[in-house]
Amino acid sequence: MADTNLLKPVALFEQLFESKGRLDNRELLEPGAIHVSAGVLPSCHGSSLVRIGQTHIICGVRTKVLPEQINAGRIVCNVEINGLANRSSHPKSSVSKEAQCLSSKLQQLVETVVCSDVASQLNIFSNSDQMSQPVASYILKLDVIVLHDDGCLLDACVPAALTALKQARWPKLIALSVDHRTTSCLEQYAPSPSGDCMSLHLIELPIPVTWCFLPARVSKPDRPLVAPVILQPTRRELALWDADAGVGQIILSASGRILDLSMVHAFLPGLFGNLSIPHKEQLDSVAVWQALYNSAMKYVKTMHDAISSAVKT
Repeated sequence: MADTNLLKPVALFEQLFESKGRLDNRELLEPGAIHVSAGVLPSCHGSSLVRIGQTHIICGVRTKVLPEQINAGRIVCNVEINGLANRSSHPKSSVSKEAQCLSSKLQQLVETVVCSDVASQLNIFSNSDQMSQPVASYILKLDVIVLHDDGCLLDACVPAALTALKQARWPKLIALSVDHRTTSCLEQYAPSPSGDCMSLHLIELPIPVTWCFLPARVSKPDRPLVAPVILQPTRRELALWDADAGVGQIILSASGRILDLSMVHAFLPGLFGNLSIPHKEQLDSVAVWQALYNSAMKYVKTMHDAISSAVKT
C-alpha cells in the first residue's frame, strides 16, 4: 500500500473499504481539518498560513509602485510548489504544470470575483489639492508557496490568498510635485503626512471544495443514505483511485452561489449510472448532488469563520 505506483487489484480495494471508507478514517463527506493564521511573515504587507488536513500553504503579499501609470493597478498571483512538498516531487528549476494551472486559476478568481475593481482601488494621487486625478498605481505581488502537498491544493491556496489579501496593509503614498527628469522614483513618492494605510476591499470570498466520485464497488451501495462521494480526498487517496474515479471541484460564494464547477474523468463509463442508486431507501442521483452541496456549504461557512477569526487576531 505504501507504493501507490503498483498495480491495484480490485480485491485490494474491496478488502480495504470493507472496514473503512477513508484512509484517514474521516467520514465520506467530512472535510479535512482547517487551520488559518494571518500575519505570519513580518517581511510582507499581508501574509497567511493555511493548513487543510496535511496540506500546508504559506502566502505573502507585497506592494510596488508603477510610476506614471494610471488605473494600472492589479494583483499578480503566483503559485510555487516546494520541491520537497511530497514524496514524488524533487527540486527543479522549471515551474510545474500543476503550479501554472493553480496560478492561472487563482489569477482568474482574484480578477473576476474577489476584487474585480482592483484598478480603481490601487491608484496613487498627488499631494497637490488641485489634482484629483491619479498619477500612479500600486501593484500587489501575491506569492503562494506549497510547503506540503497532501492533495486539494486549490482548496488551500485560495483561502491562503484571501486571508493574506484581507489582512494586507501598506503605507499610503502620495506623489510629490518634483521634476521627474532629475529625481529618482524613490524621491517622487512619500508616505501620507497623516500616516494613513491602504487596504483592499474584497467583493467576494470564493471557497473551492474538491470531491471524488468513488467506483460503485466500494461506495457501499447496500448501505442506505451513503453517497458514493468523498470530500477533499488526500493525495494518497487520489493516487489509489487514479483513473478509477471522477474528481471534481466546486467553487462557492458565501451565499451559496456556484461560481465554478469542473470535473475530471466526468465521462467514465457508468460514472453517472453509479449515482442512480436503485434501492428506494437510498439516495437518488439528485439527492447525491444535494448531499455534496450541503456538505460543501458547511465547509465554506467554517472556512469563512476561520479566515475572519485569523484576520481579527
